Amino acid sequence: LIGTGNKLIGQLRTLRKRHRQAEEAETAKKVRKMLWKSNLDKEERRETAAVMLQGTYRGHQSRQAYKAMLNVRAKKREAAAAKIQSVLREKAARARVNVLRKKQELRSLQMQQYGASRIR
Repeated sequence: LIGTGNKLIGQLRTLRKRHRQAEEAETAKKVRKMLWKSNLDKEERRETAAVMLQGTYRGHQSRQAYKAMLNVRAKKREAAAAKIQSVLREKAARARVNVLRKKQELRSLQMQQYGASRIR
């Protein structure tokens, strides 16, 4: 069930990404049409195109930075979960050792009692 959920989450992310890319492509297409149909001279068109490219690149950079931040957060969570798991495993191991010691102590007391009762 967990694997299926993770698979669905991955598919949802892919769909979102494709949708965003399609929207960006459509916007770029509209802007290109607007630029070439406008009455701008060559220099103004180049300047407008440069501004658009810079904006696209900055958006790309910010998305990459956001993904990197999410990865750092995920790694911190994984490290915290691993620490919690190791502490719990350590406590469980200590409890098992204590149970074994108590059982051994009980056996030795039973053996002592059995030996004392046979002597009488």
